[in-house]
Amino acid sequence: MNTRSPTLLARLERHAAVRQVSVALQDSLARLGGQLGSLIPAMMLGYVLIVWPLAFGGGEYSPLELQMGWMAPLPADAGERSPLKMIAYPLLFMLALVCSLSTGSYRRLPIDNLGMAAAAVILVLAVASAAWSLFPKLTLMRGVLLCIITTTLILAVYSAHSFHVMMRALLVVMIAVTVLNLISVLTQPAGPIGHTGIFPQKNVFGWVSGVLLFVGLYHVTFGGLLQRCIAVMMIAAAPLFLVLSQSKTSLGLAILAPTIGLVLLYAARRMRLSPALLVAVGVGLATLIFFIGAGSGAWTFKSLNASLLGDATLTGRTDLWEFATRLIDRQPWLGHGYEAIWGTGYDGIPYRETLGFARVSPTGHNGYIDMLLHLGLLGFALKTAFLIAALSAAGRLAQVDGRLGWLTLTIFAFILMHNNLESDIFISSNPLWMLMVLFFAVAIRSSSAAR
Repeated sequence: MNTRSPTLLARLERHAAVRQVSVALQDSLARLGGQLGSLIPAMMLGYVLIVWPLAFGGGEYSPLELQMGWMAPLPADAGERSPLKMIAYPLLFMLALVCSLSTGSYRRLPIDNLGMAAAAVILVLAVASAAWSLFPKLTLMRGVLLCIITTTLILAVYSAHSFHVMMRALLVVMIAVTVLNLISVLTQPAGPIGHTGIFPQKNVFGWVSGVLLFVGLYHVTFGGLLQRCIAVMMIAAAPLFLVLSQSKTSLGLAILAPTIGLVLLYAARRMRLSPALLVAVGVGLATLIFFIGAGSGAWTFKSLNASLLGDATLTGRTDLWEFATRLIDRQPWLGHGYEAIWGTGYDGIPYRETLGFARVSPTGHNGYIDMLLHLGLLGFALKTAFLIAALSAAGRLAQVDGRLGWLTLTIFAFILMHNNLESDIFISSNPLWMLMVLFFAVAIRSSSAAR
């Protein structure tokens, strides 16, 4: 027994030493994963707002195609994307997955949350819709891309050790976007319909300018002198960009969204009313008023557009929507397949069945209609559930952190309204969708931690 005791003691000491090293290594990896998780959202938005437009800018269609519509020949690979444009997303996904595993944050994912569950089902449905899509390969590719981007941001938020670092990193990206666009505005001439900045299209420059304004307003309310000065610079540059882009939609929404965000913030913090309830009531009342007026002959959709916005067709969008409505009636329940309608070239339904801009339009310019086209009534119902959950989570966040809650509600309000005239929500590689997922995950994690 005496001869064995030293050996046993030595083994126990070695085992304890190995365990101590293992624990130290795990702690180091967890800290590193938390730090990287805080930076991944900024990496993704930096790629899509800076690297992509500078390296691959120009869009999928030439200016001739956009101006001439059906008169111009479509490229043979219309709707396809260069693998180089997409390679960053799988790399960021792998990094987010490693961060999640090293920090153990995957155990905290709120899979029982309504919004998270609805988003997960939509992701599965988007990929599965390749089975009935006219373009299975395209649908599968874009469905998988949507899954990768959405999952990456959620994993990153739950792995992040500090939202303060995350917001600082996002600020750095927005500063770079501001400076690069300022240089572009000062050195490059405007296009025939507005300045595009460093982006391929003026409407993109418009909504990016709106986001710059919101981020600047958020950061000017706290921090050191340098941070506040930079925020003031962004606040001053954003209106200039909005005017130069001649994006009337983004200009109007950039004014409306912060105001709506403040109203929702006040209701959530002072009155304990959910933003989801207020938005639902607002949308319901607006719909009721429209149908009452239309039924009485006071107005039509186009006459209302002409009176309020000065353009009965909303620059041709109503023609797209009328065509989309006919397609929705053909397959109302599951749709035609995720992103399998617009921008699909000679073999696509728009090219074969309609004329004009619809033949080359990359989206239906309405994210709600596009969801009905892509995934039918089932997808639309799930999208509605997600939006309700997102607004509810933003309301809970507002009760915990007023500044971050206001920014989240403002961005949500902007995207929800912008989605009426463009397609943003649940659209693969759309930066506004990235922002919505990012702040949705932030809102859920922050409010859950507070409870």
